[in-house]
Order: sequence, then C-alpha cells, then structure tokens
Amino acid sequence: MNHQLPFFPHSLPDESLISRVSRYHILSGNKTINGTFDELFGKKPFSLEQVVPVGIDVLAQRLPGEQRSSLKALLLENTLFPIFLPFLAPNRPSNFATDSSEIVSHIPRRVVGMHGEAHLCIDCVAEDRKEHGVPYLHRSHQIPGVSVCWKHQTPLLSSCPLCSCPFLFPKKLLGMPWLPCRCSWQPTVSSSLLQSNDEKAYQYAVFAHDLLKQNLSPISPALLFSIYKKQARQLGFSRGKGIAAEELQNAVIDHYGEAFIKDTDTAYASARRKNWLRLTSYQSALDTPITRHILLGLFLFESVERFTQQILKEEVQLKLETRSRHQETNSAFRDTKLSSHQREHHRKKVLNLKQRRPTATIQEIWKQAFKSMSWLYDNDRVWLQKYGLQPKSITTHKTVSPSIDDELLAAQVDDFAKNYFSNDSGKPHRLTVGRLLECLGKKLCPSSDYRKRFPLTFDRIDYHTESPWHFRARRILWAIGELQSFGESISTSNIEMISGVNFHWINDIVDYCEWNYASLARQSINIPSFLLRSGIPHNWPGPRRPDSRMNGGRRHISQAKIEPKSYLDFILNSETSKPHS
Repeated sequence: MNHQLPFFPHSLPDESLISRVSRYHILSGNKTINGTFDELFGKKPFSLEQVVPVGIDVLAQRLPGEQRSSLKALLLENTLFPIFLPFLAPNRPSNFATDSSEIVSHIPRRVVGMHGEAHLCIDCVAEDRKEHGVPYLHRSHQIPGVSVCWKHQTPLLSSCPLCSCPFLFPKKLLGMPWLPCRCSWQPTVSSSLLQSNDEKAYQYAVFAHDLLKQNLSPISPALLFSIYKKQARQLGFSRGKGIAAEELQNAVIDHYGEAFIKDTDTAYASARRKNWLRLTSYQSALDTPITRHILLGLFLFESVERFTQQILKEEVQLKLETRSRHQETNSAFRDTKLSSHQREHHRKKVLNLKQRRPTATIQEIWKQAFKSMSWLYDNDRVWLQKYGLQPKSITTHKTVSPSIDDELLAAQVDDFAKNYFSNDSGKPHRLTVGRLLECLGKKLCPSSDYRKRFPLTFDRIDYHTESPWHFRARRILWAIGELQSFGESISTSNIEMISGVNFHWINDIVDYCEWNYASLARQSINIPSFLLRSGIPHNWPGPRRPDSRMNGGRRHISQAKIEPKSYLDFILNSETSKPHS
C-alpha cells in the first residue's frame, strides 16, 4: 500500500543511502529493522550497499514531492550509480522500448568480491559532527578498491579496532557511528588513526572520489576505447596501428605494485591474470570492471580533470568526423544523381539514332555516336546488350571433379578422430576443424573449392568436429580429477578456476547430467566412455534450458536494444502510476 513518509532525513554532502536509512531507523524509534524496511521500501530487509538497491523507486514514491525528481536525487546523490554510469553506455542506440526494471537489473548490483562492508573515516566523523551536527557514512568511502580517505589520507575502518566486530552485517542497518560498539568503543578525535603512507592508495581514492563527483554522462565503448588507445600510444604503448596491450598491462602492474592491485582487484588476487587488462567490448560496454577503469584512468591521465578534457576533445573530433562523412555521403549522392542524368541523356541519343537508321550496324552507330557509346560501354554495358548493341558475354562454369585422394583422406580423418579423446592426455584440447586438417599431412582449407574437391573428407571433418558443450564437459571432468589428485575440495568455483569453464555453464552441464561431486570424487573416470553413458556424444548441442535461465545470473540483455544516452533516462521514465504493495 502506498503512503507518504512523515519525514526522511535530508541528504548530507556525499552521504550514502544506507546512512540515510540507518539515521531514519534511529530517529523514527522503530523497534525492528523489518518495520523500517516495510515503511520505506515495502519489502523485507535486503542489502543496501548495492550500487543501485532494489526498491529505490518505491522509496522515491514515498518521499515528498515528485517521484521522478526524488529518484534522480537518490541515484545521483546517495548511490555509487554516477561512477558506474560513464562505463555503461550502449554500443549503439536503438528505439527499442523495454521495461525499466530490466534496465535497473542490468546495472551491476555489486562488484564481485567487494560488498558487505561499511567503511568509515574517523577524521570525517569528527569533522561532520562539528560541521553538520551529526556524523554519517560517506559514499566515496564505499567505492570498490578505496581503502583510505581521499580528504584526510587516513585508513578506512570497516570493523571496531578493539573487538573487531564489523560495522555492517548482511541485511542489517548501521549503528556506527551514531551508537557505540558492543565493547563501548566510539569513533572520536582521540582515536584518530595516523595518515597512510601508501601514496598509490591515496591517489586511487582521490581519483575515484573526483570521478564520482563529476557525474559524467555515459561514454560509448568506441569513444572510451579511442580515448584509452590515444593516450596509451602517446605514452609509448603502441604496436602498429593499435596498442601494445601486454606491455601496457605490465606497466600498470609495475606502477601500482602487485600488493596494491591484489587488495583492489579480486580477480588479480585469485591469480586470474590472463588478459587482466582487456579493452574488448561485450554487448554493451568495455568488458572491464570499475576498479580496472579507475586504475587505468589514473595511470593514463593522472587526474579526472585531464580525463574529462580528453573526453570532450574526442567528442568534438568525433562530431567533425561524422560531419565529414555526412558531407562525403551527400557528395556521393549528388554524383549518383548526376550519373543518372548522364545515363538518360546517352541512352536517349543512341535510341534516337537507332530509330532513324534501323538498318545501321553496331560499327556505324559507334561512328555516329562515339561519345555516348563510349560512356554507355564503360558505365551501362548491360543496357547495350539488352538492345543488341553489344554481344552478350558468355559465362563459363568451371566444373570441379572430386580428388582421387578423397576417400583415403576421409578414412584418415575417421582413424584420427576415433582415438583422439582417449589419447588427449593432460588438460583437454578441443577437437577442431584445424586439428582434423593437420592430421591429413596435406594442406587443405575449408573453402568452397576444397569442399568440392574433397566432399567425403570434409563431410567426415564436419561430423567429427567436437561441439563446444562436449569440450566443456570434458574439461569439467578433467578438473574434478585434478582437484581430487591434489586433495582440494570439489566445488563449482574450484572447477571454474582449474577448467576455465564459465560458472553458469558448469551448473548447466552438472544439472543436466545430474552429476554429484561427492560421487564423482570417489570413482576413477574414463572421460570419453563416462560422457557417452551420461548421454553426451561428441557433437552434443548442449542442455536445453528454459527461457527464464537464458539470461544467466546477472540477467544480461542485449544493449543494442537499449535506447539512448543514459540508463537513468529509462529508470526515471518508469511508470510512476504503477501501484506498489
């Protein structure tokens, strides 16, 4: 049921949403957290440290004033949405309309491995109490990877320094810094910490804070990549017309040091370092977490001001290039129009001559209308052939007969594929078209000409080529054997790390085959025969999943279907009249 809140604490500078909600809980005198969440969101307690918490639109509707304005203020002033927004632009705009809840769900709820903590600066607590009369939690301290205060350079706390009790528990609200810890500790000036000596951590915190406060608009992946590329090449990381990605990654790691990057980036800390600093695009944006955007932006530009200036400069350049392309297109259109006018003129002249002299030969027409015939011969020869003024060209079709080696090579492919899976020791490699061609000892390629010359061979190659899903299943079983031999626990996350197979694909295959990790660990597995018993042939197309699971854990949707400049536009254009229970 909708209702207006009698009051809600006004937002203090850089205050996080969980801080405002926690202050409301204390000031309202509610006995339970459930009651507070029901009043504000109409839901049971959930995690408020998310980038964009669920139910924020319900809270905006229950605040005084227009829901659209309230929602915009909450998003831009009390969440980390502004620091993610520049890196979430669609590859290309579309007029496809979609539900706003799907857009909100596409925004990262949290950074993997970095959530569930509330960071506090003791110096900020004392300063806020003096300036605003009340301390609060700053959202710039909650940015992933930030470990020191951008203003005071003091280390941030996430738990009590005396009893180590965390400030925040799952699906709970904050008591700190308004209420003392269970051990009676309270953040005061006397408990202030010494400044951090980690200059890299401080520079990271300043850059992240400035980026959050900048409220940048979404940057298209093409524009963002161009900015990174030009700056990297200016710093000497160039290779041909592109960038030396590996050298750039090594330079970034050397600049910050492995210890700092491990604390900042969970993937690097987990030894997942292949293509760690990638600048590829996946559906909507550069396939790079926010922490790496900050690390790379700080390394390349040193300040948000220079980063912003480069964005504006690149946008102007892009507009000029777009305008130039439009002018070229218009020029080509004018040339086409002129060419059409010339075609009609020359055709008319030749037809008039043929009507006046119906018995004239082609040679005589060439002599009488040489200019028109020359233009038509160069630009409109089909028309000349249509009216009998040029002989029609005779096309010859080359016939290709099968090679005498075709049957022998096809049998060779069968023999190689028959023993491949049992001979593929160590980490499995997929049986691809390339590997099947290599076994022939003859240079072939899967082009149309070769397929005509060796139809039986390529028919067997197509048949024996291993499907991606069969290859993933082999990798999973191999990883289980490896974990078992090293005495490690067999879990989906460990299998993912060893096999390189995506977490969701592992779950799909295990669920489909109804495998039990404990049962698999107790037996010695012959992978090829075990897969056949599980109903997985070498060309298995994969599990048939219901549509509700096709989007994966983060409900990815193709952002080529997402319209304009900003996800914020979709969120704010949601149906405000829709009732909330």
